[in-house]
Amino acid sequence: ENEKKRITLGFTDGQLEKASEEDIKMYLNDSPTYPFKDPKIQQLIKEIKSQKFYDENNKEESLLYFVYNFIQYDETSNATSVFDILESKKGDCTEYQLLFMTLARGMGIPTRAVSGWSYMGDKKYGGHAWNETIFEENGEFFWLPVDATNNEFFPLHIKGKELVTTQPD
Repeated sequence: ENEKKRITLGFTDGQLEKASEEDIKMYLNDSPTYPFKDPKIQQLIKEIKSQKFYDENNKEESLLYFVYNFIQYDETSNATSVFDILESKKGDCTEYQLLFMTLARGMGIPTRAVSGWSYMGDKKYGGHAWNETIFEENGEFFWLPVDATNNEFFPLHIKGKELVTTQPD
């Protein structure tokens, strides 16, 4: 009513979504939207790996830290490519998501984009975009939500859908 929507949340058994071998292959694709094979992107990955904060055993955490600090939050910035982000160093959640995914895939971390809702304060939720990466535990693969906009692992967001990001544009 009054153009408001109500979402009722419940608890599950705490299980993360399983990922398949096909997911791993698919979410490591290079494409015009996520051009991690581009020399500029490869050079940035080398620079990230040379920083003192970088930890090869915690690549995802290191990358999350980098992207969070690289971009200045700006709701008016609407990058059309990852190269726009590299130039302006500004953006909202979609720019954080795009840069994180491009760099993660270039570092061999299978990553997908998702969207949904995030708590915005004052008892309100708003539209938001973040990523999920695949991690392995005891021989099984799972999707782990990460939010570069807020520098968070396992953010408490409401997932609406995966964004179509798997095939070349």
